[in-house]
Amino acid sequence: MSVKAGFSFLELMVVMLLLGIMGSVLVPNLARITPGYERRAFITKLNNLLLFSWRNALITQRVHRLLFDINKHIVRVQAQKEEEGKDPSFYDVQTEYVQTHFQWPESITIKQLFVGKEEQLQRPGIKTEEVWFFVVPNGMAQEVIINTLDTKDLDVQGKERQIGLVINPFTVQMSTHDTFQKP
Repeated sequence: MSVKAGFSFLELMVVMLLLGIMGSVLVPNLARITPGYERRAFITKLNNLLLFSWRNALITQRVHRLLFDINKHIVRVQAQKEEEGKDPSFYDVQTEYVQTHFQWPESITIKQLFVGKEEQLQRPGIKTEEVWFFVVPNGMAQEVIINTLDTKDLDVQGKERQIGLVINPFTVQMSTHDTFQKP
């Protein structure tokens, strides 16, 4: 009598059923992780640019700024050129070891950007395409609040998740809030 090794059709169907059940549980959970991941990556990259600007301003003794290109979704670090007698101009800081710009995801929408108490994006009669704030050589920054929406992540009411980012001018560090912030 010969015995054939292998799996029966019933055993294969049971394994396929178990894989289907596991897939139906895991895939929706993975989809929920992605929006939070993009938001956390945006906040982390922005914090890294802040820290780099702060350190570079202290080392070079030059004014730096974080420039937000609203249409292209790009943030970049710029430093002031040394030109006496001329209006201040800035150049993009380049380095081999540190990323000095990044493009934020389309799912993150900057709704308000306050520098001090003045809202920069929604000024009457002015279409703002670029907004910036300064980090100065004495280790301070302007007081900044950035209110964003995460369009991929909905809150419990089904609305786009609000994120308020507040930059402390003395420590040049950012705190994150679950609601829009005001100056």
